[in-house]
Amino acid sequence: MQDAYELAAKIFQFHCRTNILHSVCTLKSRIQVNTVNIGKR
Repeated sequence: MQDAYELAAKIFQFHCRTNILHSVCTLKSRIQVNTVNIGKR
């Protein structure tokens, strides 16, 4: 049972890391789009 718990913890940590990376990437792309739109005005 201990092994299953450790595996779940590893998966959870990995999932959190990928979520954070995904959030950062989407934020960066949004900021880039916003700056492009502001530059066009």
